Amino acid sequence: MDAEAQLTLPKDQLLYAQFWFVKATHLDEVAFNHLFAGEIDKAEEIWQKKDTASSLQNRIVCALMREDYRRVITCAETLYGNPLYSNQFVSAILGTDGNADVASLAFRFLDVLCDAAGANQLLPFIDDDAWESHAEEKAVKPLVDNIQDAIAIAKKSKGKGAEARLNAGEALRENTKSAFQQLRGFLSATDLQYQMIADKLGLEILQCGIDYFNGSDEPEAAHKAMDLQKYAQSIVVGQMAKDRCEENVDILQKIIEALPPSEVLAEDCAIKEELRKYCKLPDEICYAVTLLNKTKPHLQAIKNKLGSNNKYYLKISTQIVSNALHNLIEEVNAAQKQATSETKKALREAWKTTLIMDTFDMEQDFKNNRYASNRSVLKDLYERYNVASHPYIAATVLMILSLIIGCIWQSCADYHDDAPYGIIGLAVGMVSFLYPWYERSGTGSEETLGCLSSFGCLSFVIIIPLFVHYWMYKGLKYCIKY
Repeated sequence: MDAEAQLTLPKDQLLYAQFWFVKATHLDEVAFNHLFAGEIDKAEEIWQKKDTASSLQNRIVCALMREDYRRVITCAETLYGNPLYSNQFVSAILGTDGNADVASLAFRFLDVLCDAAGANQLLPFIDDDAWESHAEEKAVKPLVDNIQDAIAIAKKSKGKGAEARLNAGEALRENTKSAFQQLRGFLSATDLQYQMIADKLGLEILQCGIDYFNGSDEPEAAHKAMDLQKYAQSIVVGQMAKDRCEENVDILQKIIEALPPSEVLAEDCAIKEELRKYCKLPDEICYAVTLLNKTKPHLQAIKNKLGSNNKYYLKISTQIVSNALHNLIEEVNAAQKQATSETKKALREAWKTTLIMDTFDMEQDFKNNRYASNRSVLKDLYERYNVASHPYIAATVLMILSLIIGCIWQSCADYHDDAPYGIIGLAVGMVSFLYPWYERSGTGSEETLGCLSSFGCLSFVIIIPLFVHYWMYKGLKYCIKY
């Protein structure tokens, strides 16, 4: 009874009639005969001969049966856009005394059609401005609802961990891309509804990125968070939302710039660990030497992978030298307040460490200013205290001893032995002056042995006398020093 009662209401009778056939003229009777015979094309040909309210309505129904929405819209705009046809249609359904809101017929028809077929499918065929505006409203609502629902789902991930927030942000971005793109096509950037939903979506994606970065220990966390935050920045419209996105993107960009390239992450971690331990130790030169020696292999690996001019490589190498230089300055300054012997000792170790630092690559600004100025001061002190003299004194003494030994050997040799032992002694003595240079160069014993081993079996003939000779030099230097 309720359904029957509803059908007696004029507006409901009209609504259902808008989607069914109407027989009001003789042409309609002829067309229906073809329709009953299954000849829908012939029926349509007859209705196309003359535009009337009933022929337009019947053509709409035929087009709906074929899902030909272009023809549906074309006929409907003609039917409902002409008051004469609209009134004829109402009279055909309700009678001449029927009372109905003719002006609302078009939009009621369009509402049902949009719900059934989708406003997006109909909009390309609509020419009437009022119809287009109405259909856009119908199209916008499900898009906005879709975005709102996706935002609500993302919000539920809050407090469930960094990974959950990352997944929620990425899902929110992907699940709303299509709807948001369509929304952009319907609404302008100045539209208040568009601004509100764009800012709401963008700020939630931004927050997902922030929460993930703050709670994650992943090496790539900053890059993953930036991916979300830049997308959020690209879709927000309101000034407050733009400012918030810009602020967070700028902060994250600075963090990313300070990160090591992914290919040298292991080396970076090793260097950072050495620096962490170094910072807990006293400001002494011996620890600076340890830092330099332990980090040099890692720096060399980074240099090999990234190149000597890489910005990150130069920055981390400079950081190592800067930390080592600090200990040199502190210990030398402290030693100058003590006895001269302590000052000389500190200067000697500081200069040896400086020669090691000279082999490190540095940022040009640091090298030309802070490092160069401190190196110059240290060199002046080193020379002023005559710290540098004793290696050459030791070398000179060793040369004289070598010459004396050569001459003694010459005098003791058999008169048949023509070997110039005195000249040999002098030549061996001259080698002594290579030792101070060797010590200043910072060349390691492993590198030296590697070089000498290239001579094959002959290397043993060279190494053993050199070893003895060098330690004679070291012993003399120690005696002169103390």
